[in-house]
Amino acid sequence: APGDETAIDVARAGAISPLVDLVMAGCEDGRCAAAEALCNICVTNKIRVAVMRAGGINPLVEMVRGGTSDEKTAAAGALRTLSLNEDNQVAVSLAHGVAPLVL
Repeated sequence: APGDETAIDVARAGAISPLVDLVMAGCEDGRCAAAEALCNICVTNKIRVAVMRAGGINPLVEMVRGGTSDEKTAAAGALRTLSLNEDNQVAVSLAHGVAPLVL
């Protein structure tokens, strides 16, 4: 799909680490936007794994657990997309991220 090509280009351009950094340390609007962006660029398993390797899962789980309503929604969307990869499913589980997503 055309949007997939753009997402792949964004990931290749080096956006993953700065987006993960923003999820960890940005203001509320920045964290939400970064989580939404991660959700949108995770169109391939390779990108999903890259987000996990960049440390993206733990801060997203923290957002789901203790963020504002908007942060929780954005982080849950990103974790859903990341969890399309089996290794990331394990990583989300190890980060104790399943329960807050189900509740």
